[in-house]
Amino acid sequence: MARFPSMDDKCSVLYLSRLHLDDLSLDHLTDSKRQQIQQLHLTYNRLSFLPPSVCFLFNLEYLDISNNALTVIPDDIMRLTNLKTFVAKNNLLDESSFPKEFERMQVETLNLSGNRFEDIPMQFLKMTTLQSLSLGGNRLKNIPAEIENLTRYDLRGNPLVVRFIKDMTYDPPSLMELAGRTIKSQNLPFSSCDLPSNLIHYLNLASECPNPKCAGIFWVQYQLPQLMRFVV
Repeated sequence: MARFPSMDDKCSVLYLSRLHLDDLSLDHLTDSKRQQIQQLHLTYNRLSFLPPSVCFLFNLEYLDISNNALTVIPDDIMRLTNLKTFVAKNNLLDESSFPKEFERMQVETLNLSGNRFEDIPMQFLKMTTLQSLSLGGNRLKNIPAEIENLTRYDLRGNPLVVRFIKDMTYDPPSLMELAGRTIKSQNLPFSSCDLPSNLIHYLNLASECPNPKCAGIFWVQYQLPQLMRFVV
């Protein structure tokens, strides 16, 4: 088990990346030094689990454990009540890897790109403080409608994108969708005198993608209330 290197009295950021760690012990640190640590970088190691000692860094605000081999996030992560940013890209995590109580975490930014998620865990969407969710490069097939409550999300590189393109190839958009897309994307003014009532109702149901890098419009399908259909 690797021991933690010495640290000065003012250190709040720890970089322990690319050290071939398969475990980590912080037992030799005093309580005062543990309380100093606000950021911890454990990327590009050989971790198959989150070292228990990490969950005793009670003032930790930023944790990056990307590019390891984690399959599960332990219940003890709930001890990190000050954690705001959690990054665990390129591991082996899926929707069953997180504790059910994870929804009570105060995390604002969650980046789990490059893992094995097929569904977005509901505990993520129930997090009251979560603003940004990145799940690009996973195996997602569906998008729950609740995701629109987030300020930002990144779902690029998932099967649902490929499937959406194929669906659009064999199931082209209706005239209603084409009209709605044109009006919304170009911000064309309209009134009840200009358009049929059913088109106005359809336009009122449209939402803009909250991702600032995306200029797309989406509608929640009537027959599939749990899924979004994106029109870009």
